[in-house]
Amino acid sequence: MRKPYLIGLVLLAVWFVWLLYGLNFYRGEQFSTLFLLVAFGTGVFPIYFSFVHLLIGERSKQWISWVGIVATAFVIVPVSIFLLYRFA
Repeated sequence: MRKPYLIGLVLLAVWFVWLLYGLNFYRGEQFSTLFLLVAFGTGVFPIYFSFVHLLIGERSKQWISWVGIVATAFVIVPVSIFLLYRFA
């Protein structure tokens, strides 16, 4: 596995643990912190992996990265924010 992908996977694991902690313990005034945590994580990680793939991935499959970037901006982040408000 290439180093940028490994760095991204480690950061993703840390974010996931932080998210689980936040869902259990952030209440009231801290809800805005949880909101930023969810919005940041669901937006940054797919875009990070897409840019890494654009830089070091196969040229013939770079369209997948552009699909990931667009899907993140217009589908993944809005849905995650909606689900946070709906169920948290």
